[in-house]
Amino acid sequence: MSARQTGLLIIVVGLAAALLAALANPLGIGHSGFGWHQVVLLVAGIVLAVVGAVVVLRAPSSEPALGTEPAPGPEPAPGPDPAPGPDQ
Repeated sequence: MSARQTGLLIIVVGLAAALLAALANPLGIGHSGFGWHQVVLLVAGIVLAVVGAVVVLRAPSSEPALGTEPAPGPEPAPGPDPAPGPDQ
């Protein structure tokens, strides 16, 4: 797994954790009010998403961006015909 893919995975996990914390009460998981467990999960999710974004941005690009491929070089000139073999 490349660094870019790892960063994207960290972002997804962080956003899922933050979303779970924010929606715990409507989903029937939490108690009334925004509890300290939800605060901890929300902060951890946001931190994970930011760390994942840093990993993605710092990852070396293994593929050229669209439109930045180098132009194809000239085709090689055809070489001389090979010498005929003894059976020709």
